[in-house]
Amino acid sequence: MSFAYLLTHAGHTKELTDEIKTLHFDVNHCCYAYSYGLESPMFGMHDGGEPKHSAGDPILGQIKSFNVSNALVVVIRYYGGTKLGIGGLSNTYRQAAAAALTQAALVAYNEKELFKIFYDYNETKLLLSLFRDYDTAIIEKKYLQKCWMLVDVKKEEAVAFEDRLRGNAFQLNIEIK
Repeated sequence: MSFAYLLTHAGHTKELTDEIKTLHFDVNHCCYAYSYGLESPMFGMHDGGEPKHSAGDPILGQIKSFNVSNALVVVIRYYGGTKLGIGGLSNTYRQAAAAALTQAALVAYNEKELFKIFYDYNETKLLLSLFRDYDTAIIEKKYLQKCWMLVDVKKEEAVAFEDRLRGNAFQLNIEIK
């Protein structure tokens, strides 16, 4: 069986593989590869007890050939009594990874910029109304004495978004942006 996942943060690989190992506790081999990041992607793989480079490499090869990033592909194998040999294993893992990626709903990536916006509670309605003109997503928000929101916006809209926020006297955390 093979699975393809979107990686949303650096520790996500471990969370997902642990979940699969819990669900398929009796599996003989849990092999995977991943690509995380866009500008300088990190790659990793795990042969899951198979001979060295017979599982992780072919899975990673498929991730690269499909040209996807922020992706984890996991292939689990139950031993059925027939030895496949290194070539047979590599081919099987390659095909399983390709099947997972072919069936996955691949999503085009839009580069985003983060903004941490500080404001008074009574300005919440105005702030939210400014979001309507931009492709924003609220990542986190806190309603304290001084409220703040962490939002992302498409990179090509970031300058106009920042100008609009500053034009309405919203304070931004420059370190985040």
